[in-house]
Amino acid sequence: ALGLTDPVIAYFGRMIPGKGIQLLAAALGRLKHKRWHFLIDDFGHNAATMGWLDRAIDEAGIRDRTVTFTALHDAMPNYMRAADIVVMPSIIKEQYGRVAPEAMACETAVIVSDAGALPELVGDAGIIVPQGDVVALAAAIVDLLDRPEHRLELASRGKIRAHEGFSIDRQAAILDGLFRQHLKGLP
Repeated sequence: ALGLTDPVIAYFGRMIPGKGIQLLAAALGRLKHKRWHFLIDDFGHNAATMGWLDRAIDEAGIRDRTVTFTALHDAMPNYMRAADIVVMPSIIKEQYGRVAPEAMACETAVIVSDAGALPELVGDAGIIVPQGDVVALAAAIVDLLDRPEHRLELASRGKIRAHEGFSIDRQAAILDGLFRQHLKGLP
């Protein structure tokens, strides 16, 4: 529906500089010799609050490959499934980073920075790069673009990991166990 014919590299999440979106734009700017589209939710994008992102996209020279969309929360899985690679290049300590398991559940390959809990979330089902390292981020993207079989393998492993470790049922069981443990210690 979006007219995306080349591999899709996507970012989903809050639009703040600490999430490293500008680093992803810079990494993609190094990969103009490859075929890809950059998919990003505009989250009510406006120049007054998002000028930094517009500048990063323009400085990287990727405006013509950037596709924005607006979607309600319940439509996000469709956009995640449309992506070949979802990138979380955060440069702030991530407490959880729910986009990673959501993208993995949608059977999409995931690249994350080593910020906070992101490496623990993806385990061996994603690629982990040093936070703030544009060269390493670009290399990880190229690897997945050049080796689609590896990308599909990661996506498959990610789906299994997400469903086994991060499903609603699994999260409810974990919380139930924590609550029961806490209640045992009360008088």
